[in-house]
Amino acid sequence: MKYILSLILIWVAWCAQFAQSAFDGALVGYSIIDVKNNCVVAESNGDIGFTPASTLKIVTTASVLEAIPFQKRFETIVEYEGTISNGTLYGNIIVRGCGDPTIGSENFNSSANKVFSKIFEMMQNYGITKLCGDIICDNSIFPYNGARGTWLVEDMGNYFAAESYGFNFIDNYYTLFFNTGAEGSEAVIADCKPSMPELNFINKLSVKGEGKDSAYITGLDFDKTRLLNGRIPCNKSMYKLKGSIPSPADVFKREFQYFLINNGAWVENKKVVYGSKRGRLGAIYSPTLADIVKVTNYKSNNMYAETLLKWCGLMRGGKATTENGINSIFQIWNDKGIDIKGVNMFDGSGLSPKNRVTPNALARILCGASFNEAFKNSLPKVGVDGTVKNFMKGSEIAKYLRLKTGSMQGVQCYAGYFDNGTKCYAVVVMVNNFKGKRKDIQNEIGLLIENLITK
Repeated sequence: MKYILSLILIWVAWCAQFAQSAFDGALVGYSIIDVKNNCVVAESNGDIGFTPASTLKIVTTASVLEAIPFQKRFETIVEYEGTISNGTLYGNIIVRGCGDPTIGSENFNSSANKVFSKIFEMMQNYGITKLCGDIICDNSIFPYNGARGTWLVEDMGNYFAAESYGFNFIDNYYTLFFNTGAEGSEAVIADCKPSMPELNFINKLSVKGEGKDSAYITGLDFDKTRLLNGRIPCNKSMYKLKGSIPSPADVFKREFQYFLINNGAWVENKKVVYGSKRGRLGAIYSPTLADIVKVTNYKSNNMYAETLLKWCGLMRGGKATTENGINSIFQIWNDKGIDIKGVNMFDGSGLSPKNRVTPNALARILCGASFNEAFKNSLPKVGVDGTVKNFMKGSEIAKYLRLKTGSMQGVQCYAGYFDNGTKCYAVVVMVNNFKGKRKDIQNEIGLLIENLITK
């Protein structure tokens, strides 16, 4: 019996050599560095450049917290110019953007109406009950940004590829609502919030199947046409698809005007002579930088990440552009004596497939940022939060891990910290060009992380 059992065990071991791994055909790299001793614990392909996807947000968020104090709140100033007579402002309300991505953002329990009510209260406190003039949004703090040319055309127009502007509003996306019937029926646009009369929608959606959609809203900058393509499920009422707003300032102006009309505070434009008086009505303050960074990493918010990158450029004395932000990041880590030559950035969010990062460079940045509690706390807890809520289920070490994920077609990456109070490791695992199911590659990465840390 023992002889037979031994043969079975040998046969199982022999077969295991040829069992297909989720890593087969993929490029796998990892780097684990002991933060306290600054020594490499484990490494493979550590100096090979990988497509990082959203783990690039670690570079951006760690850098901005080095450049700007974590408690910083950004200020959107509200002003008026003109003449106030009997409660009516004959002139303009001016909103000067600072790039704050959180104005009206659902990520901070805000909304368009909450923002409008706050500004209207500022006006009333200054004795302005009606406006006869115009609403002006000053976008100038963020100049035109041409770096979006490195993003995929099929991503442009979708909510996750929203540009970051000098004035951002309601997360820079609109929602289309569809009613669908049986398979093969038409996907009928039932509503759009906020209204987007400037956009021309070409509806090529098919209605098929159940569950999640595989639909996209595609459109380039400065193009008013949006192509609706792909599939949405059958028999749905008010099914949602989200697209990026091409000009949040214009939407704010239009929607705030509607608000004032509905509150009896809008006087139809007529020819008036504006006075030269100017005054500050108040300001809208953002949440703290630490809070914005946490949302960026927990929800992998691309628009927030692009804003943070531009703020890096702005706060280091340059213009708020992607290029200046990237240059500032290299300066930040060079000043700290940390080599990040293995980072090749084209954006701040990781959406560009041209981005390349080596596991060693990303691990070194994690080591350099390990003493910044605001940054460490911005990374989701494995088994608890966000995209790692169901990662490494059943693992004994999961409770000691905070990891940011990054994924796109053929790409699955994890980066963050293992910290059990005794040991603290910077952990980076990057997989490119995998062919199988994402769930299988995630499970395999989880086992790899556990083995590397425990053995």
